[in-house]
Amino acid sequence: MLAVATVTADGRPLVRPVDGLFYRGEFWFGSAPGSVLMRHLAVRPPVSAVHTVGEHLAVTVHGEAAVVPDDEP
Repeated sequence: MLAVATVTADGRPLVRPVDGLFYRGEFWFGSAPGSVLMRHLAVRPPVSAVHTVGEHLAVTVHGEAAVVPDDEP
């Protein structure tokens, strides 16, 4: 599980849990087309994400998300 943060048009942070995984050096997560998350990423791709394992480990990343179409391998 990842906590993914985006920023609203008026500058407020918005964090939500998403199902995701770490694959080949990148975090991957999904969301429904038209969801608030996808609408935010379309206009403001910078994100922060945190993956935690119990209370002993947390991985935090900051960067830009890229939308990958469902039909792309």
